[in-house]
Amino acid sequence: MKGNRWMLLLLAVGALALAALAAPEPTDEREQLLAADRAFDQATAEKGIEGWVSFFAPNGSMLPGDEPPVTGPDAIRQFMGPTLAQPGVSLRWQPTRTEVLIPGVLGMTTGRWERRSVDAEGKPQRRKGTYVTVWKKQPDGAWKVVFDTGNPDPPESEESPTPAPPLGVDHWIQPKDGGAKNWQELRGKVVVLEFWATWCAPCVAVMPHLNELAKKFENRGVQFISITDEDASTIEGFLREKPIAGWVALDTDRSMFNRYGVEGVPHTVLVGPDGVLLAATNPEAITESVLEEILAGKVVEARAKLPKPLAPTDWFAGLRSPDAPPRLYEVLIRPRQGGDFTGIKWSQSEYIARGFSIMDAIQHAYDVSSTRAVIPEALARDKYDILVTIPKADMESLRRVLQQALEVTFGLRVRREMRETDVFVLLAPEGRTPALREAAAGSRRGALWDEGKIEIRGLSLRNLAQSLESSLERPVLEETGIEGAFDIELTWDPKKAESLFEALRKLGLELREARRPVELLIVELLEPPAQPEAAKPN
Repeated sequence: MKGNRWMLLLLAVGALALAALAAPEPTDEREQLLAADRAFDQATAEKGIEGWVSFFAPNGSMLPGDEPPVTGPDAIRQFMGPTLAQPGVSLRWQPTRTEVLIPGVLGMTTGRWERRSVDAEGKPQRRKGTYVTVWKKQPDGAWKVVFDTGNPDPPESEESPTPAPPLGVDHWIQPKDGGAKNWQELRGKVVVLEFWATWCAPCVAVMPHLNELAKKFENRGVQFISITDEDASTIEGFLREKPIAGWVALDTDRSMFNRYGVEGVPHTVLVGPDGVLLAATNPEAITESVLEEILAGKVVEARAKLPKPLAPTDWFAGLRSPDAPPRLYEVLIRPRQGGDFTGIKWSQSEYIARGFSIMDAIQHAYDVSSTRAVIPEALARDKYDILVTIPKADMESLRRVLQQALEVTFGLRVRREMRETDVFVLLAPEGRTPALREAAAGSRRGALWDEGKIEIRGLSLRNLAQSLESSLERPVLEETGIEGAFDIELTWDPKKAESLFEALRKLGLELREARRPVELLIVELLEPPAQPEAAKPN
């Protein structure tokens, strides 16, 4: 419809290339294109969807926002019909430029569009933007649309609607035959996206509330979608114990988590029938009354009860222009910008760290904890913004690119070597039977640790040792000799160091201090790190 920015840019570049090969443009064909575009506008204004569809070629396409192209008269009618049929909606445009790309074959018009509508309160709304339409001359001499897309002007205020980022589901667990592929297929429905995990106790605790809502609003235009980054076997085992009403989807490369700015779970995103973000909040905030108001068209009242959603592009502010095309390969390292904002997003093909030290980035790049790395303190002094993108989802390749970028940029020499180090050894003392609960076959797997708490589900004691390292700030070697997967809950008073040791003893386990050879990551500076210049404001 008259929004995808990068495709618009590619079309413009392609058009210029074709025009360079074409003969001088005949004035009469430019006038024909101008007249055709004006007639297209007039027919849509007078006849609605039928006027709109009548100007498309049989294989014509339109590109609606970030969604896949809509091709063919039937698909275009199905997509645009509901919009143009809404009371108070009008779509008008005015061509400002015409180009003959290939004489007698292909042409292009560009210009400005305006869409007027009324909100649930009856207040007039108006959006404007630019468009590009590519035309092909038919055997009968008429010009027909083969491609149409547009780009809305930037929002004028924080209150302007923010479209929901694209769906990017890897695999559907429920329904078995698959859910929606994109927002186009969910148009007209209120959608509740619930980002969760099996190991997340608050996520599990709120499931009865969400299940109750999903059942109450079944077949009423509300779709609940639960999204997790865990694997299929873990989720299927969990659902056998704790069913979820609604759809369940996997996002194993965390692309949707990243698009929606999900830093922790549970995290709930509410999307309106028009595909606009209404709220990013906690699941308890989604109530029966909120959903009833949205279904009744009282969106303003419903939004007043909920937090405002964050714009999905805020994360890339200053790193990448929202108008830029996707990168296949990209590395950016710069002194920190953007005030006090700090955060990290990480998938198998992209690493973004805002306001992190090089010491932090080294630990990420080499997959090593601070307890097993010797890194100069000078690398913890300054903060940086780092962006790495690779074309293929491959964590090892992503780490190698990040490693090389850090080594070259900051003059680092990195190696691994064995060193005698103070450690804790996790043991199962002789003569005592550990009080460990074996994980049920097919049960969920995961680990959750926080201050004063470690929860292990379906994992080994080696995973417990890794979790203990974060709390003890010293390497922990697992030497219990016990194999298998276990469910373990460990709680202690973080203000009393001895209470952790006592909690382990209750499980029949023990921590002993020792000195052992441990493989450490050794980082050396070949030259002092340069002082970053003061960052310019974005």
